[in-house]
This record gives sequence, structure tokens and C-alpha cells, in this order.
Amino acid sequence: MRDIHNERYQTDIERVYAHIGYQAQKNAKTLVRIVKKYCRSPILDVGAGEGSLVIELRNRGFDAEGIDINPKHDLIETGSITEIPKWDSHFQTIFATEVLEHLTHEQIDAGLREIRRVARQGARVIITVPFEEDLEKNSFRCPECGAIFHKVGHLQSFSQKRMCDLLESYGFSVVRSDVYVLGAMSKLPLGRYWNWLFRRLSYDVFAKTLVIVCTVNK
Repeated sequence: MRDIHNERYQTDIERVYAHIGYQAQKNAKTLVRIVKKYCRSPILDVGAGEGSLVIELRNRGFDAEGIDINPKHDLIETGSITEIPKWDSHFQTIFATEVLEHLTHEQIDAGLREIRRVARQGARVIITVPFEEDLEKNSFRCPECGAIFHKVGHLQSFSQKRMCDLLESYGFSVVRSDVYVLGAMSKLPLGRYWNWLFRRLSYDVFAKTLVIVCTVNK
């Protein structure tokens, strides 16, 4: 990507696609079902958007709040992963779902350091990113300025090894790393029982999500 201020670019992308139904509430239910045993209050959702995950967690009895650069719900406070407006060593669980793929390398560095700052010793960090996405297939060149951009603002592609190595280099200990087809699991009847089949299909058929759970070592 060339000569694009990333935070403004990501905010504009989010606004353009805000009208599209991404099954956010159903995906939140599916994700919480998968990782509930790792959740302890208080919980912070970084990049919380419209608040689906925070609402789902609160409905299940957790003390949860969220931040986002463009919040769409009263429960969500304005903030960025690179500058989390929260105090040190406070949260027991931190979510960053579909966030890291939107960041530059420098922003990932700042973001992971901020997550460590606001997390307690032994806190669980739960991260989701698209799994092994081919960024070129979803990228386009602007006919006017020549800039190459991803249709939904993705800047990074992650394999399990890359994500685990990255987190461990910042002092996180990975306790779980699995691939899910969250969209299909959420949309299709009894979809949560068919992940083993969905993940065998190509990314072009079903977009896959890498779900990582790790522990913060201070």
C-alpha cells in the first residue's frame, strides 16, 4: 500500500462496509462458545466495532467493555490498539478479533505491547485473524493514484506458525491454536458441528479464521 495513512484508511473502509450484514452477532456467539472456558472478568475487546462480542459476553454474565477507533455502540469507548485508554495490569481477558490483519508491522508491535501493558499476569489474550489469506486476490489498484489496496483493508496474512512465533516473541505463551470457519458455523443449521468438513475446503469457498488463545507472561 502506498501513501495511505493507515488509521484513516481503516476507518474509511469500516464506514464503507458498515451497511453489509456480516453476521457479527452470530459470529460472536460462535466464538464465545469456542473460547468461553478461557474467559475471566474483567474483559476488554479491542476493535469492538458495533459491540456484538461485548454484548454477548455481558449476556453470559461477564464484566466486559470495548474500544474501537470508530465505535458504534454506547458500550464501546473510542480508542486504538496502539493507544489503549485503560490502566496497567487491569484485564483478565483481552480479545482482539479481526484486528491484527489491518495493521502495519509498526502498529502490530505497538498493539501487542499495549495489550501486555493492560493485561494482568497470567491473563488470557484471544486473537482471531483470517487464516492464510491470499492478499493479492482481494487487492486492487486505484486507476487514478496507482495505490494498491485490499478491498476490506487487510495488510497482513497469517499462518499458524507466523502467528504463534509472533506472539511468543512478545512474551505470550500460546495455549491453543485452531482453524475455524466461523461464518459457515454461524450461518448454517447445525454448522458448529461441521467445522471439520468446512476447513477442508479451499479459502475461496469458505474463509477460514485462525483462533489463538495465549497467556500473558509479565
